[in-house]
Amino acid sequence: MYSNEINALANAIETLARALRGESFDAAVAVEGGKAYDGIREVCAKIVDAAEAIAGRTAADLAYDNGASGLTAVTVQAAIDELAAQ
Repeated sequence: MYSNEINALANAIETLARALRGESFDAAVAVEGGKAYDGIREVCAKIVDAAEAIAGRTAADLAYDNGASGLTAVTVQAAIDELAAQ
């Protein structure tokens, strides 16, 4: 992998990390900043799409499938709270 491809991928991953931390980010910079080849640019775009999908969300916003756990919670935060209360 060439240096510019690695830089583009690193920018996209940093964008995802910022979203996970609840920080603001510029998706256009992550996708276009590295002058990557099309395949890497596509991967970067998918990472940025994931970041945009989770940006600003909390555990209370994320659905939780309680089918296997036996918990009654339907969100990640509720599952955490339910486990903490046990």
